[in-house]
Amino acid sequence: MDIWIRYLSGNVPGGIYLYLVVLAAEAFILLFLYRASELFTRRHLVRWSLICFVASTLGYAFLWLQNPPPRIVQRYGVMVDAESESLLPLSLALDQILGEAVASHQGGGKVFFRPWWFHFAGLPCDSAMSPACWQVARTMPIHQFVYLHLVQEGQSVRIVLQKRRFPSGKVTGEATITVPGNGLQEVWRALQPQLDKTLPLTRNGTDWLKLPLAFFRARHLFHTGRYGQARERFAALARQAPEEPMYRQWRYYAQIRLAARLRRQALNTSGIQTAKNRENQPWVRLLREAQAGLLEMARRDTAAALTNVRLNLMIGEAFLTEEKFDQAEPFLKQAYALDPYDAEVLEDLVLLHPSRYQDLGFADRNALYEYLLTVCPLDEDALIDFGDQKLIFGPHLGSRSLRARDFLQHYLEMVPTSARAWNLMGKYYYLTLDRKKALEAFFRADSLDPHNPVIKFNIGATYFHQNRLEEAERYFKEAIALDDYLDAHLYLGEIYRRRGDCRRALAEYRYRVRHKTGEDDYYALQAMKGIRMCLEALAAQAPKSGERGGSGR
Repeated sequence: MDIWIRYLSGNVPGGIYLYLVVLAAEAFILLFLYRASELFTRRHLVRWSLICFVASTLGYAFLWLQNPPPRIVQRYGVMVDAESESLLPLSLALDQILGEAVASHQGGGKVFFRPWWFHFAGLPCDSAMSPACWQVARTMPIHQFVYLHLVQEGQSVRIVLQKRRFPSGKVTGEATITVPGNGLQEVWRALQPQLDKTLPLTRNGTDWLKLPLAFFRARHLFHTGRYGQARERFAALARQAPEEPMYRQWRYYAQIRLAARLRRQALNTSGIQTAKNRENQPWVRLLREAQAGLLEMARRDTAAALTNVRLNLMIGEAFLTEEKFDQAEPFLKQAYALDPYDAEVLEDLVLLHPSRYQDLGFADRNALYEYLLTVCPLDEDALIDFGDQKLIFGPHLGSRSLRARDFLQHYLEMVPTSARAWNLMGKYYYLTLDRKKALEAFFRADSLDPHNPVIKFNIGATYFHQNRLEEAERYFKEAIALDDYLDAHLYLGEIYRRRGDCRRALAEYRYRVRHKTGEDDYYALQAMKGIRMCLEALAAQAPKSGERGGSGR
C-alpha cells in the first residue's frame, strides 16, 4: 500500500493526501451551500461536485506529470546463507550465480534486487542473513523474496527453499531439497527446477558454473571493498588458468577500484596534482594496465563488447577514474542500454554531465538520482550525494527536496545504524531550524561513529547557534583533536571573541586563514572578518596617542 501512496504522490508537494484534503474541502463547501441556500439545489450540488472533482483531478494530474516518479512498483530478490562455515564458499557461489542469472527486470515495473547490493549499506547479507538483513528486506521492501538455507548432513547438503512476501514476511511456499554431495554443478542441477518456478532465470547462470569456488570468494572480497586482496586472488586464478578471460577481467576491475581509492588518498595527502607528477603515481600505472587489458578484451571479442554489461561498465569506470568523461560515456550508455536497472551502471552515469544522459530520458542529475534510489534505495553513497544537493543547499525548496528527505527517512528505517545518514538528517533539521531534532540526530550519529570529527563539529555548530558556548567549545575542541578539523578553529575564534578574549580568538582565526583551501574558501573569509573585528576591538582598548599612564619624567 505504501508503495502505491508514494507513487501516486509523486513529486507533488503534499502528494495524494493534499489532493484528498482539497476534495474534502470542496465537498464541505458545496454541502454547506446546499443546506444554507434554497437557490443551490440538488442539481447544482451534483453539477458543481462533478466540476470540482474533474478540475482538481486534472490539476493534480498536471502537477504530477510535470515531474513523475520512476515507474517501479515492486522488487524481487534472492539470498543464500549457510548454517556452517564449511558451506560458506558454496553459498557465496550460489548467491552470485543467482545474482547474474536472474533477469534484471520484468514487465509491470518489477526489478531484481541483486544480492551484493546489500553491501552498499555495509550489510554482509550474502554470507549470513542477520536480523538487520531481514529488516532491510521487510522495510525496503523486497516484495518477492526467495531465501535458500544450506545445511550440511554428512556428505549431503540439505537446501531449504522459502518464498516470502514482504513487508508482511508471510511464507508463501517452501521446499526441501537434499543433494548427495556439495559440488556446485550438482547442487545447481538439483535446485534449478524449483528456481525456474520461482524466479525469471536467464541462460547466464550456466556460464558461471564452470568457475571454481575460489573465484566467488574473490568476488566476495571485491563486493566488500577489499580490492587489494580480491586483485591478488583473481591474479592467482589467472596464472593457474590463463585461458579463462573472466579471471583477468575481474582482476582488472579490482585494479580500477583500487586505483580510484589510491587516487583519493593521494589527493587528500597532496591536493591537486599536475599532469607531470600524476604520471608517477602508483594508481595511474594500475589504471592504465587495466584500461589497456579491458580494451584489448573488447577488441578481441566484439560480441562481448556489445552484449556484456559488466565489461562495458568496467571500461567506463576506468575512464571515469581519470576523469576522461567523453571516453567513458559510450561504454556507460551501452551498459545502460543492456541493463537500465543496474545500480552500479547508474552510479557511474550520474558522474557524467547532465546533458550527456538527457537522451536516456533523465531531465537532470536529480532525476537520475531519484531513479537510482528507487531501483536501489540501499545505495548510501548516492543517497548522501543526492541529500547533500537537495537537503543541504535548499532543504525547504520544492518537491525534489521533500523527495530527498523521504529517501533519507526510508533509508534510516532500513538501516538505523548508519552514522552518515543520521548526520545528514541532523544537517537537514539544523537548516530547517529544528535544533532539538538536529541534536538528537547528531548524537545518534556520534554514538555510532564516535571518532568522526565532522559529527563533532556539527554538534558544536548546533550548540553554538543555541548560544550554548561551553558545550559548543567542547565539541569543537574534540573535532580538532580528532583530525584538526579546520572550520572548528573559526568557531572557536568566534567563541573567544564573544567572551572578549581577542588574543586567543586571533590565534584561531589566523590558523584558519593560513590553512585556507582556495580563494573562495568561505570559512577562511569569515576568519578574515573576525581578525579585522578583533584588531579593531584591541585598537579601541589601547591608550590614545599622547595619553600616558603615571607621572612624566
